[in-house]
Amino acid sequence: MAQLKALDTVFVTGNQKEAIIQEGREKALKDISEEKVYIYDYGLVVRRTGTEKLEYQIDSLAKTYGFEIKLGGCSIPSWSDGYYEEVMKYLEKRNGIGWKNRFDDEVKILKDTFYSTHKE
Repeated sequence: MAQLKALDTVFVTGNQKEAIIQEGREKALKDISEEKVYIYDYGLVVRRTGTEKLEYQIDSLAKTYGFEIKLGGCSIPSWSDGYYEEVMKYLEKRNGIGWKNRFDDEVKILKDTFYSTHKE
């Protein structure tokens, strides 16, 4: 199958759509087997000056849950649904049911603590 690029936005159906989802699954399974599991953050990411310590804390927390946060750029690749699906299955097996809520709660505590001591 030809590699789709971010700007190749097309409508896909049936077998094409399944092939693209399968591509994402295969990419995820490869990353998992190499112990390089990513959760991609898409969109325009604006980092505030002085938040490096907070970003480091969040990245470190993510690693304890078995993944890295990776900036994916402004365009979401067509294979992302299949990738995300496989990664979430893996992380639930690794961390237990409800792991994402626990992670989000811990991130909120890190942010609340950071911003309560770093007023603008």
